[in-house]
Amino acid sequence: MKVDDKLLKRSLNAAIDFSVIKKEGFKDKIRKFDETIDIIINIKDINLNEPKNRIDKEIILSHQVITEDKPNICVIASDNILLEAKKLGVDTLDSDSLVKLNNEEKKYKKKFVKKYEYFVVEDKMMRDVARYLARFLGPVGKMPKPFPTGYGIISNL
Repeated sequence: MKVDDKLLKRSLNAAIDFSVIKKEGFKDKIRKFDETIDIIINIKDINLNEPKNRIDKEIILSHQVITEDKPNICVIASDNILLEAKKLGVDTLDSDSLVKLNNEEKKYKKKFVKKYEYFVVEDKMMRDVARYLARFLGPVGKMPKPFPTGYGIISNL
């Protein structure tokens, strides 16, 4: 059974609209925390242990996350991508810097991870990131999704 993308997007957008958009005649709710939306999907008669039945779906929502400041981004890459990121003024790490970071104390690594909101990693560097930083990135929800080598991710920063 396929899940209809349009229906899923409409449902998610409706949930966000209900949460975010100001209702006429009502005061805005002041929230002192980051809001999230939980999705519960009940699946019946499908064996998710089989690889062909696994679900891997990403949906880009229509509402952009608005922040006051430019987010702190760390690009972990090599070669041209690293140079492009440096030109844009984004903090970068190459493989040597990643190894040096691994030799630092645990407290310093936690501070480093806390400093950035997002981590962008080139796919060939993901193995090193998993080895050196995964135990610090994972628990705080900052585990990066790798992008393919040669992909123009830097233009989207």
